[in-house]
Amino acid sequence: MIATAAASGALVAGSPGGKPIPMPAPLHSSFQVDPPVTPSVPPEPYHNTKPPPNPVIRPEPTGSPGRALPPDPPLPSSCKVEGLPIGTAKSADVTAGDPTGRILVGRTEPVARGELDVLVWRDGKLIDRVKQRGDPGTMTDVNRSGIAVGGRSGEFPSALWYQEGMVRRLGGYDYGTAIAINDAGMIAGTYEFNGQTRPQRWSSPTAYRPEVMPLINGHTGGRAWDIDEAGTTLVTLDGGPAHEQTYLWFADGSIQKITTPPSLDPAKRQTFKAGAFHFGWVYGEMAFSDSATGLTIGRQTYRYEPASGTWQAVYDPAGTGQVPTPTDVLDLARSEASVVIGRTAYALPPGSTKKADVLLNVVSEDGRVVAGATGGQPNQATVWHCT
Repeated sequence: MIATAAASGALVAGSPGGKPIPMPAPLHSSFQVDPPVTPSVPPEPYHNTKPPPNPVIRPEPTGSPGRALPPDPPLPSSCKVEGLPIGTAKSADVTAGDPTGRILVGRTEPVARGELDVLVWRDGKLIDRVKQRGDPGTMTDVNRSGIAVGGRSGEFPSALWYQEGMVRRLGGYDYGTAIAINDAGMIAGTYEFNGQTRPQRWSSPTAYRPEVMPLINGHTGGRAWDIDEAGTTLVTLDGGPAHEQTYLWFADGSIQKITTPPSLDPAKRQTFKAGAFHFGWVYGEMAFSDSATGLTIGRQTYRYEPASGTWQAVYDPAGTGQVPTPTDVLDLARSEASVVIGRTAYALPPGSTKKADVLLNVVSEDGRVVAGATGGQPNQATVWHCT
């Protein structure tokens, strides 16, 4: 997903440490399938692995008066909307984009029993269409090197990655999905099996197996939502006696809790549902409920700055602003095209002459490229270029 948090050390496209990821020679046809992955030693079943050592728990920031917050990109003055080429497909949507917005990935026929071929665009031109073997997967994030990640859902989910015309399975456990990738090649995802979930991450697309997140504070499961350029994974842990709670899982293995700010109204309780990193902030939805009955009485987009612990409400009086995320946690198609840029919901020109749903899955780090789908049935892969 898009993130602007600074990494510690230089980022090298492709893989950490500056070593290129070994790739097989590309085939002449872009219609390729993923070859089976057969490690020399099968990974140990997830439930038999030793739990990770007790992690370091970082204290939450208490606020830094006068500390400069990450700058927001300026809001666009105008935007131009256009449909992306989809070849012979009848419909398609955009599911992810790199931080610049130049590389976009999507899928064909995004409906029940649709083909779901992987589509790749660069600078508005369709450069690849990849058929997949077996149950098709969806790519949910892509980095500047053009490496995309995603997964197959269903009874037997699996984590996938794409590069140069091929879709492969990630190494490790047979169950779960990849969700997000940063420019250094680190990948965040969620292990899923028999009702059990756990955040996990790979050091690179060619890593033998993922690292699983240790569970703390009585939680029994959890999910990953995004990863930033420093390798920090945004997760939610749940289950057990503890309430659902958002955490930051840092690259060094330490963990920091994100505590929801206290409600200004004692009659209201508020909970935060995290979605993604954007512009150096964690974005999500704050739900307000009645303290006595527990019934939800309102929702609003909020953002959290991890270094200072600063919370800010997003200005969205119409309640139509969408926050693009690698997962569907905050994705709700709306009849208006409006995307959150910085602290403001910005209205985009409609992507269709007829009234149609709009789902936005991409906003570039400079706020100048937005992409997603319009139309509903059939879907039209759509991009907005702003100035």
